[in-house]
Amino acid sequence: MHKLFDIHKDGIKIYDTSENMLDFNIVENKLCDITHFNKNGDLVTPNIEYDENVSLLYSFGLMSDIHVKGESQDDSVVDYGKSLQICEASNCKFIAYAGDMTYNGTNADYNQLKTMMDTTNIKHYPTTGNHDVVDKNLYKSYLGTLDDYTLELYNDLFIFMHYDSVAEPLSLSRVEWLQDIIINNTSKRIFLIFHLTISGTSGDANGIYENVSYPDINPNSNVGSALSSLLNGRTNIIFCHGHTHLKFSQADTYTSNTYYNKDGYHSIHISSGCSPRTVSEDGTVSTDTASGEFYIVDVYKNRISFKPYSLKYDRFLTEYNFEIII
Repeated sequence: MHKLFDIHKDGIKIYDTSENMLDFNIVENKLCDITHFNKNGDLVTPNIEYDENVSLLYSFGLMSDIHVKGESQDDSVVDYGKSLQICEASNCKFIAYAGDMTYNGTNADYNQLKTMMDTTNIKHYPTTGNHDVVDKNLYKSYLGTLDDYTLELYNDLFIFMHYDSVAEPLSLSRVEWLQDIIINNTSKRIFLIFHLTISGTSGDANGIYENVSYPDINPNSNVGSALSSLLNGRTNIIFCHGHTHLKFSQADTYTSNTYYNKDGYHSIHISSGCSPRTVSEDGTVSTDTASGEFYIVDVYKNRISFKPYSLKYDRFLTEYNFEIII
């Protein structure tokens, strides 16, 4: 008698009474009739309809502010090495980075970073942050283009945008470039990767970054207003950003720290891959080293699952998992 069955992402696995898996697998995404017996030995034939969301399309790593230094034993290097291992173990197709790849933007930093990237079979899609624009030629020689670029996977579109300079991280002309792409891809889910967030959304807990040396995008500035107007109300946009380093656990204090969708689009904050920060209610900022945090993102046909990982605790922070139905 076949009394036990489990639903897996690869289909249905049927077990015998000793819980040995039988050589029987029903193809997913079908309306199936399964003959089995209940605990009383009565024959039952349930209909099980498969949700396309059971089938995982792909997974990817989502990191920011890894700040790799050119010293092999530095905490940033150790953390990044561990993060790469977690991504490989999670079968990530690639890693998307929201800037601040290095700490000082030096030749030693980039050499260390590129050497570590090359040890994996995972593809890497980097962008610049404020720490990376000290010498743009070095970035370009090690990591490739300084032009904004796109990646298409299934029906998903990834847009990678660089932090240009402290004086002008993002220009109006580049927002116009972004607008053309978004308007021409309204039927796709769009992941927008950029270093800075828009002040007042996720990653800007209590407005703490409005007056620091490298502030987020002011929604009242010309660029901020244009970007906000472009994104607002577009439910197919998933805007992923870093910069503030705020821990995933900050969601306990600031409910919109990690995820914010009050303006219609989805705003996702990425913690730091090497030095997450905590902000107390009085505004005091503390930083943890050797405690990197990042996401493993599982993508399905109609939903996206964001799974935060903590190197400090060496586990997924399931208490801060969230999904977007899109």
